[in-house]
Amino acid sequence: MSATYNNQIEIVLFDNNRASSAKSPQKTGTVTFPDGTKYDVAMWERVSKNGTPFLSGTLKLPDPKY
Repeated sequence: MSATYNNQIEIVLFDNNRASSAKSPQKTGTVTFPDGTKYDVAMWERVSKNGTPFLSGTLKLPDPKY
């Protein structure tokens, strides 16, 4: 019997209803990798110099104190 490998990366984003300032991300959530490693995600809605909207974001390991 052969083992199956799930190589799917799961991304979950929500509107940030707890934004504390204008610099807070508009979307927050998590990314889960196939090995179970989870990262926190923060996304900002931006507009390029030529007026094209895009998303910019960061991934970071969760803060262990939370």
